[in-house]
Amino acid sequence: MTQNHTSTPGQIKFPGISLPIFPNQGTREREGVAITVRLKGSVGGVEVRSDPAAGGRVAFSDGRNVFKPLYLAGEVEGLSGRRYGPRDNGGDSWATTRTIEKLLASPYPFNDISSQHVTQTSAGGSILIHKGHSDGQQIDMRYADGQGGYSEALGGANNGEYIKQLIYAAASEVKNNVTLKPKLKALQDWILKNRTILAFEARHQKTRIIYIGDSFIEEALVNGKFPSASAAGSVDIPGWGAWTDMPGKVRPDPDHRHHWHLSFSDENV
Repeated sequence: MTQNHTSTPGQIKFPGISLPIFPNQGTREREGVAITVRLKGSVGGVEVRSDPAAGGRVAFSDGRNVFKPLYLAGEVEGLSGRRYGPRDNGGDSWATTRTIEKLLASPYPFNDISSQHVTQTSAGGSILIHKGHSDGQQIDMRYADGQGGYSEALGGANNGEYIKQLIYAAASEVKNNVTLKPKLKALQDWILKNRTILAFEARHQKTRIIYIGDSFIEEALVNGKFPSASAAGSVDIPGWGAWTDMPGKVRPDPDHRHHWHLSFSDENV
């Protein structure tokens, strides 16, 4: 009752109730949490208290009385060392239990999940701008480097600049017909590994959509071509052609040259 509230006979409203942060994440609730209250006072000088099981469940403004809690994935044992990128105010790794389970079962380095435990705005973003990052079920992750890991450079650092350099260097090897083509081999491996990962994730029935980079990322990964501005021009990358069976859930987007974005459903399907 110390928080702002209004009361009328038979009803108490908390327009902006703030719940405590629970320190123990070892028993993360998967499906939903209900809040119940117990009222204590006196009637006619006799001390009384209500039974939370008898009408004590709190109703939220949208009519629900159960909510799905989010937890800071970046503080979970086994995940804290896999974060990349800067941190945003308010925490930026708020995740559902199933998102945390997904990350624990995957090798991908990750950054933003949700900025804060809030619903999306009507404009499609969260209160801290991250478009779509507001339900604990959407993850930014580094590309595979094609060398058995997820190194920063070929993972997308610097807005994908190192990936771009690899693509252009491979194009020069092809244009000049050099005998050994280490950059081309590295690019071929990069394409193979990332197509494999994206196809695997897209096949999952809970995956809603996957965003990847446009421009040079799309040219190499989707079209299987060098960019037109490269030394070789817009020709097929040797060993690869267009990704003809690319899943429909995979979509290029200009904001994803430095990472790929997985959006999935937390519901049982």
